[in-house]
Amino acid sequence: MEDSMCEVKKRQRGKNFTEREKEYLIDLILPYKSIIENVKTDAVWNNKKMRHGQKLLMPTMQFKRLVLEI
Repeated sequence: MEDSMCEVKKRQRGKNFTEREKEYLIDLILPYKSIIENVKTDAVWNNKKMRHGQKLLMPTMQFKRLVLEI
């Protein structure tokens, strides 16, 4: 069998986010960076993560609204 017949063509993927969307999301999440990136699992940080959990959902909802408007 020829090699060309065995090759599987991959489809070209589109970008997930535009540059504008990336910048907007970064601006929304930046205030929570220390909480998001912290890998500690002690009681102090777990409590902080729990307290700020609802606050972290708000930027996500704002971002979804922006994407749906475009």
